[in-house]
Amino acid sequence: MVNIKRMYYHEYDFYQCVVLVDQNLKIMVKKNLAEAIRMTRCQFPHIGISTMREKYNSWVTCGRPATWIHNDQRTHKINLRAITDHGELEVVKQILEMNYSQHQVTYQTVRNLTIEQWHKENLSVQKEYQFVACDGWIHNFTKRHDLSSQLVSRHSTTTAKQIDDPVKKKSIHDYLIKHDQFVIEQGFENVYNFDETSFVNDHGLRTIASKRTVSKHIHKDKIVTTHVKQRSDQPKIKNYVNSNQRVSIGCLITEKGEKLPPIINVKGTSPRCIHKFGSQALNNPKVCYTKTSWFHEETMFKVLDTIHEHSHGKRSLCIWDSYKPHQQKTIIDYAKKLNIEILFVPSGLTGRYQPLDYNFNGIFKNIMKSYWFGHQYNQDKENICQHMYETIMESYKNVSVSSVISSFDCLKNKEIIYNKNTKN
Repeated sequence: MVNIKRMYYHEYDFYQCVVLVDQNLKIMVKKNLAEAIRMTRCQFPHIGISTMREKYNSWVTCGRPATWIHNDQRTHKINLRAITDHGELEVVKQILEMNYSQHQVTYQTVRNLTIEQWHKENLSVQKEYQFVACDGWIHNFTKRHDLSSQLVSRHSTTTAKQIDDPVKKKSIHDYLIKHDQFVIEQGFENVYNFDETSFVNDHGLRTIASKRTVSKHIHKDKIVTTHVKQRSDQPKIKNYVNSNQRVSIGCLITEKGEKLPPIINVKGTSPRCIHKFGSQALNNPKVCYTKTSWFHEETMFKVLDTIHEHSHGKRSLCIWDSYKPHQQKTIIDYAKKLNIEILFVPSGLTGRYQPLDYNFNGIFKNIMKSYWFGHQYNQDKENICQHMYETIMESYKNVSVSSVISSFDCLKNKEIIYNKNTKN
């Protein structure tokens, strides 16, 4: 079934099939069309006999033309994606306005906008079909208009299937209930969310490496594995980003709408690696370093200390994902010591139920990207690290408070709790 769909979507024209059927008919003594089709199916096994008979008869009716494509439903299918060019530009304009006002744009958002535009264009015309704007159409739409994956997120459609799982449903229910109980007891101002994101200047930096094949052979009763480099017409493409062009950013926000200072983690093995980011980075205690630039145990201690300092030692709730450093026993024990309760987001659902992934990170990255290219910092390679630090700090300030508050909408499954809390 999958192969038939591939043939259909790649506009398979059946021309080679009908020519082969015709040749088989000439070879056979008894010119039996069904038998000729059965012989042809050895080379085209995914085509049914009845379909092949229909194609062959229509080809004969057309006079056996040298170039022939059967006029099937493909023309109708192309019309299904047809909102006009002006209509597509209107949809793009609305998406950019939503992005400018720091609203999240997902596949479902694009689907609703395009269907609405389709209805506007076809008010006076009765169509036999309904435009549905499937994921494939939206993917092609974003490619046509150069809309990045950061601008149009797909997580709302990919996680919908996972929620139907009964195990996932229970984990989501427990996760939301724990959050709601804490809000009732301690208040929403003591709820924090932490997540890592990154800023990478990898524009145009790509290296091509040849594919490697793995061969195994037995030598002296032992299996020996060797890697052999091999030329290929389709080489594997890898991104290469050096230490000067990758920075990890730890974002920390509260449900009240506050943004705590970001924790910036750079790649290095000694404090000297911070010098290249400028004097402001040296004087900032929230700038640290690790060998890989990703957050590890030491940097997670700094995150917990930041929460403890901001909450003045009060009981707090910190929400974060199931990343390995977050689950270490030393981290959890240190959080308990600081009176911080850890709440893990259900695995595989961070895009839907983690506030920073839900609304904050995408906006933050778009602001960083526009600030970076707006100041043309990508062309100044000598001071690239200082520009990266400036871009991160200025962009972090420009994320609005309303975006921070709306990020926690993914946790509000019971409005009564928040009504009670505001009254208190």
